[in-house]
Amino acid sequence: MKMILATLVLAASTTAFAQAKKMSPPPPKTAPPVKTAPAIVSSTPSYSTPSHSSSEITGNFGFVAGAITIGGTYVKQFSDFGFGGYAFIQSSKDKNSQTVVSGVTAFGALVKVNVYENNSFRAYLAPGFGFAMIKDASLTTNAVTGETKKSDENLISPTFKMGVQYKTQGNLVIGLERMQFANWLNDSLNNYAGPAEYYTVAASFGF
Repeated sequence: MKMILATLVLAASTTAFAQAKKMSPPPPKTAPPVKTAPAIVSSTPSYSTPSHSSSEITGNFGFVAGAITIGGTYVKQFSDFGFGGYAFIQSSKDKNSQTVVSGVTAFGALVKVNVYENNSFRAYLAPGFGFAMIKDASLTTNAVTGETKKSDENLISPTFKMGVQYKTQGNLVIGLERMQFANWLNDSLNNYAGPAEYYTVAASFGF
């Protein structure tokens, strides 16, 4: 009798264990790793703007009626404005003993302000003040002999520059610049042959 009872208990236990094992959820399947494509990094050319460089130098070159115009400017930049100095030389030209282009040597200080700037262009203004020496700028006539004499004149002169430049790759920009002098105090300037405005090619390099 005990043998029959033990057999029945063992059979019931085996059946219950089998049903419990059948009802238990299967272990979760691990998803295969997802392969990601390598990131594509696009490289674009870097354009450094001289207007934001710590220093900038500009060289000028041009012609007026066959006479050569050259100049240079150094500016210490602070974001969109800077302070510095300029030098300017205009060679003279005569024709049939008449002055066609007056020779000018000038130097002084200026303030340069970038009034417009984007990734390709910039426009600037640069008012200044300095000294100018003009060759054969005045004529005096001797009342006795009637002889005419040419004399050089010195000016204390405000100046004004404005320009537009195109940005190349790197720290170089190139464009056109207009420069103008004004005469405040010298009344003897009666033989100045101009021009009133000087136009030059202006190339600037920031460093």
